[in-house]
Amino acid sequence: MSEEKIGEQDIQDVLGSMLQMAQDETLGAYAAFAATPAAQAAVTALRAGDFDRFYFALQYPAGQAIDGLLATEFPGAAEDMRFLFRNGQFIQYHIERLINRYEGGACCVDKTRSVMRAIFRYLQTEQKIAFDYQQEFTFHLPKRIFTVHQLTWDYFKSLQSLYYGHAEPYLNALFALQNGVKKPENGQ
Repeated sequence: MSEEKIGEQDIQDVLGSMLQMAQDETLGAYAAFAATPAAQAAVTALRAGDFDRFYFALQYPAGQAIDGLLATEFPGAAEDMRFLFRNGQFIQYHIERLINRYEGGACCVDKTRSVMRAIFRYLQTEQKIAFDYQQEFTFHLPKRIFTVHQLTWDYFKSLQSLYYGHAEPYLNALFALQNGVKKPENGQ
């Protein structure tokens, strides 16, 4: 049995193919959308450098559709729920960066998803943000940061403030969250 070695060029070829597939999907999605009046208005605004018209041609209607979906599926959904779903990636990026900083990169995406689900569960049921560390597998749970309900909730709320241009509540919550980071189990 012969062993084939994977070379640097092989890895680059695979990654290049994956990136090309993602680009093809993006272009395909746009092609399906390009003939619509909303897309045409957005293109006109884009070419003119008109941020307001671009927003109202494309982003505002998409946000309205999301708000309508939330109002239908979660009648009486609070602003917190709308913010969570309309700006989920923004929230995830911030949570993931902190988990990566304090716990390392291993499973940080899984841990971020656990924190996001815990925030959603709290918004939906008012069940405090907490994790079961007694279960068989806990690789997906944060161990040092986002382990305290109030600190996690305050941080989530502060991200809303930051998103809307108010940095001070965010900085205060970030400082409190960082002060609440647990020491590593191995004492380092």
